[in-house]
Amino acid sequence: MTTTRNVDIDKAIEWIDEHWTGQKECPICKNTSWFVGDVIGEIRQMGRDQRFVASSFFPVIVLSCKTCGYSLLFNAAVMDPDQKAP
Repeated sequence: MTTTRNVDIDKAIEWIDEHWTGQKECPICKNTSWFVGDVIGEIRQMGRDQRFVASSFFPVIVLSCKTCGYSLLFNAAVMDPDQKAP
């Protein structure tokens, strides 16, 4: 059974606003409107044999451009060190 963790969007936006200095412009289309994904995703680590390491992953919060979909990934554990893994 897969467990999903919902993102506290207001808290994520607050963290991004605090840490992202400078202009918040998409490098692809130059738009400045972004949205935060509502579920924490994960990036899995691959071993040297090109197989996924079962217990090693990075939880990510996705920030995407509203115009072209260009996405930035933020480490959810850095954004909220007190959160528990899914």
